[in-house]
Amino acid sequence: MRKVGRILESGHYYHAKGPTIWASVGWGILSELKQGDDLSVLLVDDFHEVHDVNDAEANLPVIDFVPDADFTVMESELCSHALIALEMLKAQPKRRRARYNQGMGVFFCSGFAWTRPDGLPTCLLLDLGFCLWKSEQGTEIVNIIPEFYAEQQASLARLASKILPDYPLTVFLHDLGGSYKLLVP
Repeated sequence: MRKVGRILESGHYYHAKGPTIWASVGWGILSELKQGDDLSVLLVDDFHEVHDVNDAEANLPVIDFVPDADFTVMESELCSHALIALEMLKAQPKRRRARYNQGMGVFFCSGFAWTRPDGLPTCLLLDLGFCLWKSEQGTEIVNIIPEFYAEQQASLARLASKILPDYPLTVFLHDLGGSYKLLVP
């Protein structure tokens, strides 16, 4: 498959909750930024439960949201890419590689747990696997994410540079009013 332009992601929502105004606002920004041969992607988190929804949107009403995305990806479909990303982290130079903590039963890298004790990937590893998936589709990754994910996205950008060092990752953080700013990790 020929790689196209940028892969723009926004509108992420939890299947267990349903989309809120955060998804719609983010998608509006994506529509504003999309150009030429860019492709849009919507991630639906069907991996986590309703209690995992961020407090900033947990009590917001569910809205009717059916964007015209080039790709709709279910987070549960990213487990294989997440495990490939983990293998890439395990292959890093000695000081930077992922290591297994026998006592906790999880892999760690750069101060983060990458797997849960049941062997499933953490949110951050799923996000890294999603970056790997996006790198297979286009030439640059653009994440348009609610501002309350700033810390997670900064960590993701730092870690994505380990396994995708020549692949640009740009993150825009937005508020409910539609304003957005570039995240500088």
